[in-house]
Amino acid sequence: MIEPAGSSWASLARGFTRPASSNAFRAELGLPADGLVVMSGHQVEFWHAGIFAKRAACAAAAAKLGGSAGWLAVDQDSSEPAVIRYPARRDGRLVAAAWEIGPQLGNRADVPPACRPTADPRRLRDLPTDAATPGVSDGLARVAGALASASGESTLASQVIAATDSLLAGVVRPMPTVLATSISRTGLFGEVLTTMRADPGRCVDLYNRAVEAFPGSRLRPLDATRGELPLWHLREGLPRRRVLASMLGSIPASELAPRALLMTGMIRHAGCDLFIHGTGGAAYDPAGERWLAAWLGWSLAPAVVASATLSIPIEGVRVVSASEAGRARWAAHHARHDPGLLGDEWAARRKAALLGEIREATTRGLDPREHYDEMHRLLSRVRLEHAQRLRELEERAARASADAAQSIVASDRTWPFPLHDPRALGSLADSVSASLASGGW
Repeated sequence: MIEPAGSSWASLARGFTRPASSNAFRAELGLPADGLVVMSGHQVEFWHAGIFAKRAACAAAAAKLGGSAGWLAVDQDSSEPAVIRYPARRDGRLVAAAWEIGPQLGNRADVPPACRPTADPRRLRDLPTDAATPGVSDGLARVAGALASASGESTLASQVIAATDSLLAGVVRPMPTVLATSISRTGLFGEVLTTMRADPGRCVDLYNRAVEAFPGSRLRPLDATRGELPLWHLREGLPRRRVLASMLGSIPASELAPRALLMTGMIRHAGCDLFIHGTGGAAYDPAGERWLAAWLGWSLAPAVVASATLSIPIEGVRVVSASEAGRARWAAHHARHDPGLLGDEWAARRKAALLGEIREATTRGLDPREHYDEMHRLLSRVRLEHAQRLRELEERAARASADAAQSIVASDRTWPFPLHDPRALGSLADSVSASLASGGW
């Protein structure tokens, strides 16, 4: 998926007028102040191939523009990079499994990668042995090796970022990473914070109006009654906290991080000339555009969309849809109550007649119990006579349900990108680049 057509991306990027704050902001984030900058990004994790397509599009677009690429690592989000999902075979069935590589955090949920310790070296050595294919097993080993090589990093976020960069080497052109948590150290963030402190109510009110204008974004309005702001409070080893206006004076700016709309808005306002979203970002970011235009008068760099679907080839799976499995379960259940589904037409007619007699007796105020009992005796006899067929229908329903569950695993598009064959990723990167090749560059 490339939207709009790649031929329009160059004119979009070149048509953006950078604000005066752009040079300083880019320099503070380690981005080049001169030339066009194309950016994309995602949560810190071993993301799926759809996000890989964004990364490939970012590198390709920057190269075609003669500019620079940058990747926004959303390290303040509550993603779970320490749990690696993979397809496994257990008891002869294909299932979605998880390999946990991080130290246990007990009940401290919602600790973002920027505040978490690095992966447990012992767990990295304890590779899963039930991977569904040799290729998946090789991919898990690549993940373990890349993380082990980055064991000197200070946080889980920086370790996963370094591992990701090494796993992408030779497949996608390298690009600098901007940590979302580093935005709070910029002068532009300080200016935003000053405006927020001066009138937090206006900030929140305009934010909520923008969110309400885009119900499809699935964004939650801020709690205006408590003075909730679009910021996170981050502390090492602890869950992130929502920030209230009353808390601003007691929290060091270095412990603050912008939430989604403010984070992406700042990057699009002063950090780049073109931003590449996936389908999720494309759904929520229009609310950010409206909010920041109304609150700060900002214009944002154009946003485009890139995504892709790539599955892992897994043999030996019978493809059954959820609807097909549902029909099999329906047949197995209803056949116990409908002799017609078992081919017993006489019993079906007799049951229909008894139902009519039950309705008539009820209408006339008579006791229908005699007809009701006869109907159940009829059904019991039919079940005995057709026991084999009922077992076949139940077995068929069970197989269909199991096969449908396996089909979901086999067709999953969200496996971590390192589990794919590197050649398949290279082919996807080439396909993305080719989609951007025509006109305007």
